[in-house]
Amino acid sequence: FLYHKKRQFSGKVMYRDIYYIMKEGKNSVFHTSRGISKVRKSLQQVYEELQAEEFIFTDRGCIANIIHIMQLQKQSLVLKNGEELPVSRSHIQGVKEQITAYWGAHI
Repeated sequence: FLYHKKRQFSGKVMYRDIYYIMKEGKNSVFHTSRGISKVRKSLQQVYEELQAEEFIFTDRGCIANIIHIMQLQKQSLVLKNGEELPVSRSHIQGVKEQITAYWGAHI
């Protein structure tokens, strides 16, 4: 889990509840099964705090949770909830390798 602290709220967010995290200005926006939440941290800081193999950078502004990925298309990922996330050309090969390795080990 990730400990999430804000002015009015603090609590735990289970990794499996996080669909993806997007960069929005100086904030990282968590898209979870419980809704959307912002923290004032860079994506790199959030990624380092997560320290979990389930999370991958799909481009410089997005971290996806492999658990929720259903399909890899040309330059996007389709999640279980139907949302599509961008995959940059510079990240596509690494994303394919990480998804294949994760699925091979856990499915």
